[in-house]
Amino acid sequence: MDESAFSQIYIFSRSVKDFRTGNHLLYSSTSIIFMALVGILCGATGWEEIELVCQNKKEVLKKYLSDEFTGVPSHDCFRYFFLFFPIFFICLSFSCNS
Repeated sequence: MDESAFSQIYIFSRSVKDFRTGNHLLYSSTSIIFMALVGILCGATGWEEIELVCQNKKEVLKKYLSDEFTGVPSHDCFRYFFLFFPIFFICLSFSCNS
């Protein structure tokens, strides 16, 4: 993927509203969404593969997520996040960015 693709994915990831509340939020929603999209675009087909891709792309992730990067979430963290993720937040982000 080229630099502009990563930039566009990051901009989109930041535009999606975080639905979570509480004090135990180790990973930002921006970083989880960004990493999941990068993993999928790199060919990952499941949460374990997304985690593996992200482990292998840590330097790229750090570059784009900078201060938000606190490591790569586990496959269970990705699964849990998207299990409860209100899909309409992504729909809202697409309609706001078009």
